[in-house]
Amino acid sequence: MKAVVRTVLAIGLLTLAGIGLVAEPETLTLWILLGMLVGGVTIGLGARRSGWTAFGTRSRTVVGIGAGAATVVGCLALVGAVDLLGGAAGAVLLSAALLAGCGGALYLRSVVRRGVGRRGARPPFGRLSTPDLCLAWRRSGPELRATAPGRRYDGLVTLRRILLDELERRDPAGFQRWLAAGGDPDRYLTPPVHED
Repeated sequence: MKAVVRTVLAIGLLTLAGIGLVAEPETLTLWILLGMLVGGVTIGLGARRSGWTAFGTRSRTVVGIGAGAATVVGCLALVGAVDLLGGAAGAVLLSAALLAGCGGALYLRSVVRRGVGRRGARPPFGRLSTPDLCLAWRRSGPELRATAPGRRYDGLVTLRRILLDELERRDPAGFQRWLAAGGDPDRYLTPPVHED
C-alpha cells in the first residue's frame, strides 16, 4: 500500500513539474543552479559532520545529488501548482514546502545523531550481514587509533558503539563469548537464520 501511495505521489509531483517546465521554461536554469547549490551544500555539510562517517563518502554524494534533484523537481512542481491553482494556492504550497523542508532537515539530523530515523527503526547498516558488521568493526579499530580526538574521532566512537549494539542484538550469547575471549568477532558470532 505504501508503494502505491508513493508511486501516485511521485507521478503527481512529476506531472506538476512537467506543467511548471512548460509554463515557465525560462526558469529551468535558475532551478538547476539552485539544485546544484543545495546538493553541494548537502555534500559539504555531510563531510563536516562526523556522524556521517557511518554512511561513507559515496552515500554523502548520493544524498547530495538527490537533494539537488529534489530541489529542481520541487521548484518546477511549485511553479506548475501555482500555474494550475493561482497565486494564493502558490503561497500555501510554498509554506507547505518550507515546512516539509524543515521537517526533512530535522529528520536527517536525527539520523546522523542517533543512527535511527524514527522510533523502532534500525540503523542503515542494520541491513548488513553479520560478517560485514564484523568487518566494519575490525576496520574501524585501526582508523580510530589513527584519528586525533575531535569530531571524526567522536563519529568513529559512535559508529563502533552502534556496531556493538547491533552485533549484541543479533547474537547475545555469541557476543558475550567474543567479549570474554577477545580477538576476531567472526569466530564467535553466527549470522541469524533470517535477517530483515
